[in-house]
Amino acid sequence: MSRLAEWLVIPVTIVLLVVLFLHRDHWGTQTFGGHRSIRFYPGQYARVVLNSGEAVSAAMKAVYAASDPAALNAAIANVQKMVDAGDTEAAFRLGRFYHLESAEPNYELALKYYETAVYEQHAWATNNLGILYREGLGVRQDLQKAYDYFEQASRHKNPWAYTNLAAMTGSIEWLEKGAATGCTMCLIQEAAAYHSGSYDVRRDTNKTVELLRKASALGDPQATLIIADLYLVGDGVPQSSRKSFETLKTLSDGGDADATNRLGELFADNQILHYTFDHFLGGSGQIPADFTSAFPQEPARAIRYWELANQQGSCQALVNLSSFYDRGVGVSTDHRKAADYVDGAVHCDSSDSFYLWKLGMRYFDANGRTKDCVVAEKLFTESLAHGYADAAVNLGYIYDKGCGPVAEDDARAFHIYLLGAKQGVALCQNNVGAMLKHGRGVQSADPARGYGWIKLAALNGDPLANKNLQDPLFTPEVRVVGLAHLADIQGRLVANPADPQAIMRDPWY
Repeated sequence: MSRLAEWLVIPVTIVLLVVLFLHRDHWGTQTFGGHRSIRFYPGQYARVVLNSGEAVSAAMKAVYAASDPAALNAAIANVQKMVDAGDTEAAFRLGRFYHLESAEPNYELALKYYETAVYEQHAWATNNLGILYREGLGVRQDLQKAYDYFEQASRHKNPWAYTNLAAMTGSIEWLEKGAATGCTMCLIQEAAAYHSGSYDVRRDTNKTVELLRKASALGDPQATLIIADLYLVGDGVPQSSRKSFETLKTLSDGGDADATNRLGELFADNQILHYTFDHFLGGSGQIPADFTSAFPQEPARAIRYWELANQQGSCQALVNLSSFYDRGVGVSTDHRKAADYVDGAVHCDSSDSFYLWKLGMRYFDANGRTKDCVVAEKLFTESLAHGYADAAVNLGYIYDKGCGPVAEDDARAFHIYLLGAKQGVALCQNNVGAMLKHGRGVQSADPARGYGWIKLAALNGDPLANKNLQDPLFTPEVRVVGLAHLADIQGRLVANPADPQAIMRDPWY
């Protein structure tokens, strides 16, 4: 072993122990106090409801439905006419489109349209202008300006402003201020804080339930839906699957699409049921003993609920229907119809990154669609731009190996994998390490740095990374230096920006 390697062993070991200590909160389960607990934390339940009026809503619907650049430009031009005529809501919606909804964000245009709307005291545009300054999108990052815009928006009782101020200051007081004005989203976020122990408050399930009941009494259906989830697992309320069903059914009968979709998921087969519990209800180990008495497994009933949920406006219901047609659950297997449902979900919400990824996989895998690498590339790119980090695996692979008319491009593949790696995608971390190890997509090979990235991927549970760590190229000397690189990578990732565009502007690896 070299002298450098010997010198690095002790500090690297100390760094790794420190990292494990800092992540000690993740050693336990999601439950606390020995009782069952749903997944409920600030930011998880924040329903976006855009009430822009009939004319602006119809004009924006045409923007989302545009199938080619010419149609998109024509649709945007129509909304621009409304802006020119002084329609503040149209200005806000165009700003939001370029900020959060477009496959190719244009933050300078978003800034322009938000400023137009803010001039007319548009509260939501004021809040979103604060986001641009907070993240440094289209402007130089300025946290004080961001705070000022959020505070200004809160004076106009914009619910998002209260949540942004709470997150920015780390104080629940802003949620309490919003709740005092009747902001039900603030009540829900405050309840989430008491449920998860965020904002340095003590976990208190009684307070969680109290706040949710208050939001529900004010007419917020999302609060009522969360209460139904609490009854299902017995989190802060007496466990009762029947009470959960009755609560969801009342919401569904009143036209709430999310509740109707959830009913379908609870009457579905084990695959969807377990997915629902694992992602929203604290884990499939929390399925209660009385569950089947209220929610017997009835695929036909699940289908009816999803069809109704789609009519009520649920896009997720279409994805659930696609799963049944793919697997032949309650219907004959029909991959083309399943793909049609995924296509419908994308048209229902063209900014949903997961739906875009699922449709991209249809074209990439020739599953219900003719294989089309160009379309898959486009959809994966849009999915990644809208925040689905896992899409970097598939988009990177297209450039890594080449796909039909899309030529192999090592540099581009490395760039995409690196974006996913910095967002925590373990397989991307492995692929970055593999490309560094062989000098692909970079100026020269760096096995030690590659080892650091692959080791990180292995720590994050990637099985391929565990296999790659056995490469003879990773000699004991390389491994010791590689662990020093691992510590450096982990330290850099702590300060990593959240915005993909900002990550791409910082090329370190």
